[in-house]
Amino acid sequence: MDTTTVSSPIPIINDGLVCLGLYGAALCLVCPWFSYIGVYNHNLEKRTSAETARILAASANVGNGIVHLILVIYIFLFDDQASDDPYSAYWQREHELGVGGIAGPLFFTVANLVIGRNELRNNQGHIKTISLLWNTFIAISGVAIPFVWRRFLEEGLGGWPYPVIFLWYLIFFMESVGVVAVWFHYFMAKHQTNKDDDEPTKEGRLVGEFFTTNRDGINFLRRLVR
Repeated sequence: MDTTTVSSPIPIINDGLVCLGLYGAALCLVCPWFSYIGVYNHNLEKRTSAETARILAASANVGNGIVHLILVIYIFLFDDQASDDPYSAYWQREHELGVGGIAGPLFFTVANLVIGRNELRNNQGHIKTISLLWNTFIAISGVAIPFVWRRFLEEGLGGWPYPVIFLWYLIFFMESVGVVAVWFHYFMAKHQTNKDDDEPTKEGRLVGEFFTTNRDGINFLRRLVR
């Protein structure tokens, strides 16, 4: 019997319960924050559901940028390929894939902060196209690019540093909120537009009310003309 197994590129040195605990911690951090934003905008600011979704998407972009900034700082401080570092294999793998630098996370930091800030300052009521495209892009590209989410699922829980795992959980939640919220806003706004098109205009309603309330007088005038 062949008992050979394929070894992981990174040795498994993490505790599964700790990784699960980090997931719960990230979830507990994100859920109350976005719940507060949603409740505040919908109830206190009296925004529509579509408007609240737009604010949630913009807030998710800003949060995603902040998390990426923390990741940049962590990489800058702790990128260590020394053999005595228990996570040296992780950093070596990073450099083998050509993503060991901070250029990638720094780009996502700037892009998310700029797009999120512009959307928060958007007073037009409808989400900007760049925000819709950006949130959709990062959700799809994260799954499609091999060294992003696919690699995270294959080896991240086993041999990535705990802080990196925690930050990636936060990034996942931010991106999920962003893409769901922008498309929710898009379809809600489109539905509202179609509904407004089906409703009569203010002038049309006034004319209809005039003819309804003055039907007897109009019938009298018609008889006189005849």
